[in-house]
Amino acid sequence: SGASAKSHLPIPPSGLGAIESLRDGEPQGGQAAQGYDVPFEHETKAPQGLYINRRDMASDKVGMITANVIAKGNDAAMMPDFRAANALENGEVQLSFDRVALFSNVHKQNPVNTTIGPNYVNKFNEKLDVPGLVKIVNAMRAYRNESNLPIVSGEVQFGIVVPPDLAGDLSYLLDRDRDQFGATNWAHIYDFVGIVLPTLTDTKTFYVAILNGPVAPLYYSVFLPMEHIFHGPGSEEYDKKRRFLFLSREDNACLGADWRMIAKSTIP
Repeated sequence: SGASAKSHLPIPPSGLGAIESLRDGEPQGGQAAQGYDVPFEHETKAPQGLYINRRDMASDKVGMITANVIAKGNDAAMMPDFRAANALENGEVQLSFDRVALFSNVHKQNPVNTTIGPNYVNKFNEKLDVPGLVKIVNAMRAYRNESNLPIVSGEVQFGIVVPPDLAGDLSYLLDRDRDQFGATNWAHIYDFVGIVLPTLTDTKTFYVAILNGPVAPLYYSVFLPMEHIFHGPGSEEYDKKRRFLFLSREDNACLGADWRMIAKSTIP
C-alpha cells in the first residue's frame, strides 16, 4: 500500500562500483548510498456502476439481475489486469527510473554518469518465435549495472506476457513435445513462464519480463483498497428514484519502473 495519493517508488542501484583489490593497512573504499526515485500518483479507478430498478429486482424470474451483478463483480476483480495492461501499453510514454521512457533504445548503463557504457535497448520488432526470443533474451542478459556486472546473478526466470490473441502462438512455442526430432524445445532452456494478460488490447505486441530480478517488472500499488458500495432501501438513490445502485472503486497505481526488468516487442 502506498502512503499518500502522490508517492514514489525507490529503485535501488543493482551495483555500487568496481570490484577493488584491497591493500593491508589501507582503509576500504566506500561511497554514499545512492538510488533512484520514480514518482507516481494513485488514481481512483472504477468499473461502470450498475443500476437496477426496484420492479426488476422484485420480478426477476430467470436470474438476469443476478447475472448482471456477477458481471459487475467480475469487472471489479479484473482491476489489476486492466491497470497492468494500461501500464504496459503506456510504456513508451511513462518514464523509467533513468528518466527515459520505459521502452526505449537509448537506456544508459549508469544514469548518474551517462558516459559509462553503451546504449541499451528494450524495445524490439521481433516475432514471437525462437529467433525473436533469442535476440531479446540475449539483449536482456547482456544488460550491465553500475558495477559493470550482470543485472541478475545466476539463473534468470523469464516470463512471456501476451494478449489473448497470441495465446495460441505462446502455447505452441512452449510446447515441450513440439520438436519434430524428439529434442527438448529450445524455449525450455530458459523455462519460460507463459502469461496471458486478458486485458491487453494490442494484438501485435508481447513482453518479456525478468520475474526474479531485484525489482518487479510491474509495480501495483494500492492506496485505498477496492470498496464495494450498495445503495438500497434507506439511501437517496432508492428512496427518491426507486432503484438500486451497485458501485466499486479503488485508488491504485500501476507502472513499470525499472526498464532492465522488462522488454517490449512489436511483431512486424
